[in-house]
Amino acid sequence: MNWDFFDHIWDPLNKWADATFPCPRHPSGPINHLKKEIVELEQSDYKSHEEWADLMILVINGAHCAGLSCNDLFNAIVRKMAKNKKRVYNQVGADGVIEHDRSLD
Repeated sequence: MNWDFFDHIWDPLNKWADATFPCPRHPSGPINHLKKEIVELEQSDYKSHEEWADLMILVINGAHCAGLSCNDLFNAIVRKMAKNKKRVYNQVGADGVIEHDRSLD
């Protein structure tokens, strides 16, 4: 990727949201909206690019509303992925979910 995430996504998205929606907003607003968008994605059989984009927009804005900066979220993702890579995962469940083995935490 040759473009900067902050300049092209984080900053314009959150400037637009701050100007468009009542501020200050609690992160529960974007998170509750995220739950509704998940249903719409499921109804699209997980094929709608726009619904996937809605999820990302709401996650980014929810993090912003919680006071995280772009760097905070980026660093948290890097740390979490490092942790996930060290985990042992169980077999896929009946619901399609693959959980890590919590007995090893």
